[in-house]
Amino acid sequence: MTTYQKFSDIRKSEVLPCTRAQVAQPAQVELFNCNGPGPQNLPAETCATFATCAGAEFESQFFDARRSTERKVWHCGVQRLDIDRPLQGVPPGRWQTFVTDAARFLAGPFAERASALGWTALDLFGCDDSRPLSRLDQAGLIWLLNGERLVALTAETAVIQTGTGTRHTFHRPRQPRRVLAWELI
Repeated sequence: MTTYQKFSDIRKSEVLPCTRAQVAQPAQVELFNCNGPGPQNLPAETCATFATCAGAEFESQFFDARRSTERKVWHCGVQRLDIDRPLQGVPPGRWQTFVTDAARFLAGPFAERASALGWTALDLFGCDDSRPLSRLDQAGLIWLLNGERLVALTAETAVIQTGTGTRHTFHRPRQPRRVLAWELI
């Protein structure tokens, strides 16, 4: 059994000796493999090297790696969605729009920004566990795009612009009965 320490606890632990090579080269982070068992955690030695060898620069890279892993999980989840097999209660055309919007979001600049601002998979791809399309108050941002364009993103809101130029502000939902769309397939 492997035990893991919180990053903050590792920073307070004994300082490891560092060579110039360790400081000059960031530790490698293994990312999520869509076909594998799940996210790979960093070994404690890697985290300690991150924390003690180069200070804030490596700490920033550590958190960048975590966000990158989170985005990889999003990509893997969206890859599981079959555009031709909609969820129960979701019309085929609406489902195709959702899957297309999800792929477009991940390919665009807002995926990285959303991750940096703390948006979660549920905030983006979540839906009601029994009625995905009927409960838009529990829908994630991607469900609300419905083929329209995302034009702005903050830590708590997103702005969607329609084809006519009208802008709608979406507030991150905080509802308990949400699941990820790919968990319902």
